[in-house]
Amino acid sequence: MKKALPVVSMLLLLLTSCGELNDSEKIIRIAEKDMVEYLKSQGGYWGSGFSPRTKDFNKDGKTDVLIHLAKSSELCTFEGCPLLVYENEGRKLRRIAAIRNVKEYLGQRDSESGWSTFLVTSGDLEKQAEGAKDPRSQYELVYEDGYPEDATQGRHIRTAEIFSDYL
Repeated sequence: MKKALPVVSMLLLLLTSCGELNDSEKIIRIAEKDMVEYLKSQGGYWGSGFSPRTKDFNKDGKTDVLIHLAKSSELCTFEGCPLLVYENEGRKLRRIAAIRNVKEYLGQRDSESGWSTFLVTSGDLEKQAEGAKDPRSQYELVYEDGYPEDATQGRHIRTAEIFSDYL
């Protein structure tokens, strides 16, 4: 028996006009509508803080969206908060990832997959237990048939690599 996908993950947000999605503010508003549905499905609410970013993350000439739910206390843990990734498909916007445990979104770089590789931090429980001054670890999130579901599933990287690869 096939497992049904949640309605929220299958939700395609359509623009009422016939034109392409190319206005960043309009694209963010459309992503926000899905974000509200995502928050509801996860036990969060609209009042939760978020931080949207727009950029062509997959080099297709269309503006895509990242929303970091950085102040969503209902959905955040010590490790971090969800990062939602939306692909602009021309006339619709589609959520392609909801990555858990992102403490901070630091940036991105191009990759061979076409989708940007994201650099994020996540809270590190081992470092916290050891009393580390900064209990965070950095991870590279590479698109390989999708982004990882959790930031800690990305490639763990050292701080020195951040400066050589991302700045």
